[in-house]
Amino acid sequence: PYFLGQTLRERPAATTPFARGSVLRTELVKAAAALWEGTLPTEPALLLATSLQAKDERGICAQYHYLLLDLTYFHHYFPAPSKQSDIYDDVLHVSRATYDRHLREAIRRLGELLLLHLQPTLHVEQPIATSDLVGREEMLAKCIESLQAGKSVFLCGASGIGKSALGAAVAEEWLSPAVFWFTVRVTLNDQLTSLLFALGNFLHQQGGSRLWLQLVANAGVLKDANLALELTRADLADLATQPLLCFDEIDLLRPLDLETEPVQHTQFLAFVEGLQGHAPLLFMGQRAVLSCDLVVPVARLRLAEMQAWLTHAGIPHTPQLLTRLDAYTAGNPRLVALCLVLYQAVQPQATFTLNEILDQLPQTPALGPIWQRLQQRLDRAENRLLQALSVFRGPAPRDAWEYQLSWLTDESTAQELATTLIARLIDYRLVQEDATGGIALLPTLRDVIYAQLTAEQREDLHAHAAVVRATRGEYTAAAYHLHHAGQPAAALAIWEPNLEQEVRRGQAAAALAIFEQISYHRLPEKVGKQLRLLRSRLYQLGGYSEQALAEVEALPADGDEQAVEASVVAGDALRTLGRSDEALATYNTGLVAAAQLLQQSTWLHAKRGTVYLQQRELHHARREALQARYGLENLEGAIQETAGNYGAARRHYLNALESAELLDDKRGLALVQRNLGVLAAHQNDEEHAIHYHQQALAFYEEIGDRVSAEEVRSNLAGVFVQFQQFEAALPPAQKALSFFSARRNTFWVAQNTSNLATVYYELGNYTQAQHYAELTLEQEEPQSYPYALFTLGQVYSAQQRWAEAQAHFGRVRQIAQQTEDRFLLEQLEVILRESQLEIVD
Repeated sequence: PYFLGQTLRERPAATTPFARGSVLRTELVKAAAALWEGTLPTEPALLLATSLQAKDERGICAQYHYLLLDLTYFHHYFPAPSKQSDIYDDVLHVSRATYDRHLREAIRRLGELLLLHLQPTLHVEQPIATSDLVGREEMLAKCIESLQAGKSVFLCGASGIGKSALGAAVAEEWLSPAVFWFTVRVTLNDQLTSLLFALGNFLHQQGGSRLWLQLVANAGVLKDANLALELTRADLADLATQPLLCFDEIDLLRPLDLETEPVQHTQFLAFVEGLQGHAPLLFMGQRAVLSCDLVVPVARLRLAEMQAWLTHAGIPHTPQLLTRLDAYTAGNPRLVALCLVLYQAVQPQATFTLNEILDQLPQTPALGPIWQRLQQRLDRAENRLLQALSVFRGPAPRDAWEYQLSWLTDESTAQELATTLIARLIDYRLVQEDATGGIALLPTLRDVIYAQLTAEQREDLHAHAAVVRATRGEYTAAAYHLHHAGQPAAALAIWEPNLEQEVRRGQAAAALAIFEQISYHRLPEKVGKQLRLLRSRLYQLGGYSEQALAEVEALPADGDEQAVEASVVAGDALRTLGRSDEALATYNTGLVAAAQLLQQSTWLHAKRGTVYLQQRELHHARREALQARYGLENLEGAIQETAGNYGAARRHYLNALESAELLDDKRGLALVQRNLGVLAAHQNDEEHAIHYHQQALAFYEEIGDRVSAEEVRSNLAGVFVQFQQFEAALPPAQKALSFFSARRNTFWVAQNTSNLATVYYELGNYTQAQHYAELTLEQEEPQSYPYALFTLGQVYSAQQRWAEAQAHFGRVRQIAQQTEDRFLLEQLEVILRESQLEIVD
């Protein structure tokens, strides 16, 4: 359930392992179908012939992968063979080793597509319902009445008094499944960006996508809190069903001394407060930290309510026992529950009354001593599982223990034991389970158990938790656990390669909170530099330009690949701070560093050439000299192009082209012609832009580099659009779109659908233009998103749907101003003048 996530929630009838397996099988079939380019053949013979022909033409490709998977696993076209050798001997005619290697690659690719479709890390938090909700009926009815009227309610009371349980009951009784639940966890999700991502994802699932699409357009980071609030209110107004928004532990954001409140917590609370009147809001915390329409103090249990609880649990009791239990626990449901758990835990071993259990407890009731007594009654596996769960900050996937219990116990039947073990702990009310396959300790019990762990136990358990998170693609959570496992370098190594993905998931602020705690001095010098550079990027993403600049300035001035990236971050920070001249100087430093790196490569070629010359191997010496010249001229062309010196850039690219021709280096020829084509487009040189792109495409096709070929084909379509050759743009854009759609490459899919949307608009086919513009938006790629909105605005304007046109053009202006896209702003002003439309900010 944890892995299937939202997909399983959309199929509520899938409650058994068999039913969930059927859902997973359906998703695997969808992922496999996505491997095929276009419509799947109807006949097995045609599928086999097409797959083998594709393999002959392009090598091991997606269609051949589909054939392998169907032959081996799915059997939609081919029945299961009597023995596996029939596949590689009689059908594929390859060796067993070759078949195994290709099948492993097919499975890997299938896994990538499955993860892309399911997005298992995007979990919508679910409230954990409890069956111990007694004596709260009046409060429950009062809360629901106020919330259904669109008001805000705050449940407040002491720890363990039952606020979250009452809130979960409210959510359970809500009119629809549209319930958003967000538990504040300090350093994990206590920043506004974390809330925006979670809330935007939820509203997107409900049908309100403004906030979500804005986050996508901003690559997961939205610094304008006012814009975020405006978009959220608009999304809430659009929904057909009124959702309930619940915020648990929200009092953690507001300290007793307001002067010590962090800025990010103030922003968080201000945003939430701004939602009042736009949706029913339910807050839970020990203190009412926000003004609400209704504040409900959650009081202690009364005697009659405790009696009902004991009766429901089947525990014998007398009036005297009730009085004693009431006096001992002060009516706190959490303490009552632990006393009853202790009673239940000893029953299999010996017969004790609840009175005798209370005799064994310390005179002063406290969570720690009660837990220590209970801990003695649990077996080794139960204690170790509770310890393992104590290092998780949120629900952990249940299947992590159902399939990996060997490290907890020596028992051979690990899966069966784990299922029984987890069920027993859930019965004891020590562990809670949510609706998506996650399990977690009671929040207050987590702190008590974690405090008991030795330093070595904490490190070991955090290391195991990191594996659990990383194998499910939750890299920020994995980095947190590796940091606490005393492995800071590993935390950096697992998170940095996934930086872009995690930022898009709204994890930048949470990651910064982790890496801020890691000391540069604890790492090897090279890894320490990576840490500073990573922190600088995260600071800049969060809008903390001063801190970003400080991190970069602390880096040694080495001319390595990190110096190039450091110059980019520092330049961006200086530009944000309004120090434009310094920003320009810093960008120039980055260009120099990039040149130095290539110069080193060039010198290596020169030195190899010198050795060949000494050995009288003139042919090899000349080739090394040409390689050095090619690399240097290509880089100098890129530098001059970046600096805007297009004439000089063209000269250097032509010199590189000459060297590549003498080397007969087709890949080099393709690359430099691709560069020349892009440069010509920048210079509005229609003839050369088309010519060089076509030449690059021909070379890439000749050497069999299909991916680069389709990228160039996409650019060629863009060139045709630029020079208004709209009919000519259709074939390359459609062919490239087919290729990248089959590979789920959203960046290039968006590039081509955006081009097609423009083409069809210019050709007067508004239906197709709207179709492709909407497809572009679905890819959620920041670079193409505003251009698709622009095309939709043009379509609506041409159809005289003025209100929709104005709304889309208004969104285009917002994004273009944020990203400083002057070209798009100029296009927008032209269309507004032509349409005589006015955007009111």
